[in-house]
Formats: sequence, C-alpha cells, structure tokens
Amino acid sequence: MVASTVNPSDAVTVSGAYGSRTTFPLVPGFEGVGVIEAAGPGVPPGAVGLRVLPLGSAGAWQQYKRLAYPWCVPVPDDLPDEVACFAYVNPLTAVTMVERFCGPGVRHVVVTAATSAIGGQLAELLAGRGITPVGVVRGTPGRTVAEPSRWRAVIASDGPGWRERLRAETGPGGADVVLDCVGGDVGGAVHALTARAGVFVHYGLLSGTPLPASASPAGVPAWSCSGCATSSSGPAAATCPHCSRRSSNTCATAVWARPSHGASGSADSPHISGARRPRSRERPSSHCRRDDAGTAVRAAGAPSRLHRPRGRRTPTGGRSPAGR
Repeated sequence: MVASTVNPSDAVTVSGAYGSRTTFPLVPGFEGVGVIEAAGPGVPPGAVGLRVLPLGSAGAWQQYKRLAYPWCVPVPDDLPDEVACFAYVNPLTAVTMVERFCGPGVRHVVVTAATSAIGGQLAELLAGRGITPVGVVRGTPGRTVAEPSRWRAVIASDGPGWRERLRAETGPGGADVVLDCVGGDVGGAVHALTARAGVFVHYGLLSGTPLPASASPAGVPAWSCSGCATSSSGPAAATCPHCSRRSSNTCATAVWARPSHGASGSADSPHISGARRPRSRERPSSHCRRDDAGTAVRAAGAPSRLHRPRGRRTPTGGRSPAGR
C-alpha cells in the first residue's frame, strides 16, 4: 500500500458499532492505493507493477494487502496517489445519489456538511446538471467550501436565524432534495424544510446523534438494537427493553431510501421509504449499538473530512499479490 485514507466508516468499524458484521483478526481501511508486487496463478503477467485501488474489503491500513485480482482497479497515470486514494467511497456515493435523486425537475437541493470532501463532489456533480445547491455547515472557523461559486448560499447552523435563512433560499415550497449526512438537530431541521413531494436522503451520521423521532416517517423504527434486533418508533431508550442491556441514547437510526414511483407520503412530510436494513439475530449483543452503518445509497461509509496517513513498514514476506 502506498497511501490510505481514514474514512468515517473506518472510525465506526474501530469503535465496534459494526460488531455483528466484523470478523477478527481485522485490519481496518476501506480506501487506499497500492502497487501490485506479486501475483499468483491466473493473474495476467503484466499486472505486476500496476498501481491500483484494492477494493471490496478492509485492510488498507497496512503495508501489504492480499486480495483477488478482479478487485484491483487500475489507476490512471495522471492521477496522483493523494487523489487516487480518495477515489472510492465518497465519489461513488456522490455519483449514485445525484443520478438517483437529482433528475429532471429538481431545482432546490440542500447539502449538509457542505465543507466535507463529499460536499464538494456533490456540488460539482450538481453543477453539471444546472443545479446550484444550498450548503449547510457548522461554521467552524477556517473551514470553507471548496468552490464557493458552485453554491447558491452556504449557511452556518451555529448562526442565529439559520433555519429562516435556509427557508428563504429554498422557497416557500421547500427543498426538492435534501442530502443529509449529519443527522441530529441539523438533520431534523432540514428535514422539516423538505418539500411535501420532495426526497430526504439520510446517508450518514457525523453528529453522532440520530434524527429526531419527529422526522421519522410512519412505520419506520427510530432506533433498533444491533444485537437482538428489537426496534421502536419512539425515542431511543437508555436500555434495550428486550435484552435489558445498557445503551447510549443514540441507539440506532433507520435506513431510508427513495420510494418507488407512485409512493406517497403524508400530507405533511416528504417522500421517505421505510425500508430498514435487517439486523442479524445470530449473536445477541451485550449492549445496544448505534446502527449508522446503512445508507440510502449503499457505500462503505459516510462522508467526512479525511486525511492521508502513511502506512508503517511491516514486511510480511513476498507472497502478497498486492501492493506496497
């Protein structure tokens, strides 16, 4: 491995929130770029020496990663390592959401965490469709959006009257599409400003707090226990009522996606489907964990500001087919 990223999906994995789907031993790291140094039978001879994205599994936080050749995606020569290592989770998530939810007729789009890596990618993709989104940020000093000209407005959620400013930017009808990776009070506020026939896509939980129960569509559990699969449409409980184990007050979130054509929401809420990612009952958990793994657009994780660490040298012999 030459370079790898720290994505929120890695942080969630390390925290133990993916416990029911984690097999040990595990080396984290969903994103990175490397050079194929050795190859086994059936791999084209010219593969050795190729710079690739090793996809499909964790393990980028190490010097060598071993995986099947079909999961090695060649990297163009003009793409530097510092860019290539970010070319998987966020870009594919952004492309999929824009293609799926921002079709003809969509004019008013709100993007939370606008200063994040995926926020900038969403703005660029939306600009290609003639859409100038409204961004919501935390107002952190020194943090600005990458290309201000691509945003109709950027509103800090820590400023007075920010909800009124957002309502003025989206118009009296509300936002056609909201792309939210924050959750919590900010997510609940932008949900409330989504048009009645609009789409609210909740694909991340940077705040660490689920959307308020008032933002949940009818029939969608507001929380669930990742171990015993107990769920409730009420506020998150301090303990799971089924296994009586202690949990945080942010037990879980539902996985929401765009409804099928012809689906209808209530008169006062945007279209949000109630498809929740099923939870395994194989291993009862000793406690409840926040279920922020699922996203409306399936991806390895939610967006965030990333950084690029260098892996430590830990030689493992010469049998690994993938990179340095």
